[in-house]
Amino acid sequence: MNDRLPWTRGSGAFAHLPLERTAAARPPTARLLFWILLAVLFTPSLRLPGNVPFRLDDMIVFGAGAGLMGKWLLNRWRLRPDPVFFSAVAVTGAILLSTILAPGNYPVGAKEYLDCLRPVKFLLVYWLARECDKETGLRTFLRTLSISIFALFGTACMEMFFARLLPSGLVVRFFSLFTEKEPGLLLDMMATRPFATFNTPPDLGYVACVLLFAGPLLAPGWKRRAVVAVCFLTLLITASRTLLFALPLLLGLQALLRSRTGKEALRRMGFSLALIGAAGASAVILLPLLSPHASDFTESMIRAVWSGDTSDEDSITTRLGNLYLVDYTWTHAPLLGVGTRALLPDYVDSELILTYHRYGAVGLMALLLIYPAGFSLARRAATAFRELYAFVALVLAVTFLVGITLGALDNSRVGVLPFVILGLAASQTKGNLRGRAGVFAALFAGPAPAQPLAQGGA
Repeated sequence: MNDRLPWTRGSGAFAHLPLERTAAARPPTARLLFWILLAVLFTPSLRLPGNVPFRLDDMIVFGAGAGLMGKWLLNRWRLRPDPVFFSAVAVTGAILLSTILAPGNYPVGAKEYLDCLRPVKFLLVYWLARECDKETGLRTFLRTLSISIFALFGTACMEMFFARLLPSGLVVRFFSLFTEKEPGLLLDMMATRPFATFNTPPDLGYVACVLLFAGPLLAPGWKRRAVVAVCFLTLLITASRTLLFALPLLLGLQALLRSRTGKEALRRMGFSLALIGAAGASAVILLPLLSPHASDFTESMIRAVWSGDTSDEDSITTRLGNLYLVDYTWTHAPLLGVGTRALLPDYVDSELILTYHRYGAVGLMALLLIYPAGFSLARRAATAFRELYAFVALVLAVTFLVGITLGALDNSRVGVLPFVILGLAASQTKGNLRGRAGVFAALFAGPAPAQPLAQGGA
């Protein structure tokens, strides 16, 4: 089957997808997916009485999830467990188990128990995306993010402009609603490494990186080039060094995943090397112009890593300092963790360290289970077209890299995105996994045989 599926003319969509011309109305879950994505990308966090965080996307997700559960209870909707379902249930169970059996010398309160709602939320998002029509859902996702990245980049540039010229103005105070950083750090961050409508610059960089690798799914032409260029510029001004330094590796991986033969892989690798060179040269030229502070910040990090002397790099020393949490957990509660938040310092960036500290080896293994589970869906999604398989696999790779030093699944609202993407991949394989045997077989199965295109495709 040809990977380059025909572009649907006249649809107004960004996605490089076939279209089945039917009289069916747009599925309600696709509309819900649209509003969930907008809420995740553009709404601030609020604090309810008792300092309880509240987000609009939480309300939409749990409300829609309640509707799905109601359909299931009324036997109007069939619950189909799969590897991602089991991984989310495992994380939820690990959180509850570690919290219930936490050592008694540290307090455990309602917030610790409420943490189990996060994987439940991700599971509901996954279900909603999975129930979408496979063309409509993916098109909705790509179109929403493709248009939103322009708004996010413009917002980030606006933040830098007003933070430098009018640091006490209304615009700066408005954008402070989107982050929970302290005022002193907020203004400096806004002027040097903007976060747009997210809590931190790396969150914005993660979204830009995810959409950057969705480029092959977009329609060929100026729209695709514009989206990819803006994604790169957005990633650049956030100075998300984990993703920027990993970009050559990720582009090489993308070339391999998209190739079917060795000759095609060599051709794509050559193009990736040229693209890496162009991106590096652009970064050297553009970053000092867009944000001199971010340029100095990145250059200082490169020199520190190259020389081996990182004592003056706060971001490195803070992360290395957090390793004492691993040592403490290994000594006192290696299996189930400490459960409580009481031992956490002000900043714990790595979700791997945080997960092991609070939920032990059981919780960490449950969290990491999402990667083989998601990759199994990616391989089966190759039944539609290989570009989707490459995209899902790269999203998992980006998410894992971010989790080493930051967090994309734990304590982060951008964790919704990988579960949406996995749900859309699963929607391509609906009907292929039936029963318990099919669920576990999927973990080891390769791509299913290619199916013919729908007759209505343009």
